[in-house]
Amino acid sequence: MSFFLVLGDSLLVDTDNSLKTLSDMKERIADELMRDDLTTNIERAISEAIEFHQKRRYWFNETKDLTFPTVSGQGTYDYEDDTLIPFLYDLDALFVEFSGNNQELRRIMPDEWEVLTSTATTGQPYLYSYINKKIMMYPTPNAAWTVRVFGHVKISAPSDDTTTGNFWMNDAEAMVRHRAKGILWRDVIYDAEKAAMAFAAEEEAVRSADGLTDKMIRTGRLVPTIF
Repeated sequence: MSFFLVLGDSLLVDTDNSLKTLSDMKERIADELMRDDLTTNIERAISEAIEFHQKRRYWFNETKDLTFPTVSGQGTYDYEDDTLIPFLYDLDALFVEFSGNNQELRRIMPDEWEVLTSTATTGQPYLYSYINKKIMMYPTPNAAWTVRVFGHVKISAPSDDTTTGNFWMNDAEAMVRHRAKGILWRDVIYDAEKAAMAFAAEEEAVRSADGLTDKMIRTGRLVPTIF
């Protein structure tokens, strides 16, 4: 059982749940398949399941905490400025802090940015574009300001079997586990009926996550929920 509650800006998560690891998921999948000879296949299936769900938007892979500083004379920002910039699946809004006040920049198409920047102009940016995994601002900043990004960002898989606190092993555990089993039954064991059952269970977990995400969007806070 997992219990989640938001108080103000703090998310309280059941500590036992947050300690689930990749090793735990591998062991559980092997038990549920009743197979001890699919170690490599299980690992690959989990990776494929996570990759599939990384592209879907849930409450836990939204961010407002991606920040980086502008650099005078630099209009384009990429991996070297923040490692998450190339992994924005959806960029909702971009703010720049000028003299303690956050100003939202207006998004334009990349071709518009290209035309505008054909003439070198510097100052406080008020426009931005995103293409080729890069954030581009106009005019080119002429000072250091803090940029804050809102959007859907890629949450990485755990780095090893014992990593704790990874969202995919905890908050998204059911959807990842069931999809991984579906992949194994479909592509390795060749049992279409059990594969269909696993994918159906995955969709139940997705609907639960979608419902939780919708609650947070509508209310601005996560209500107490027990799974």
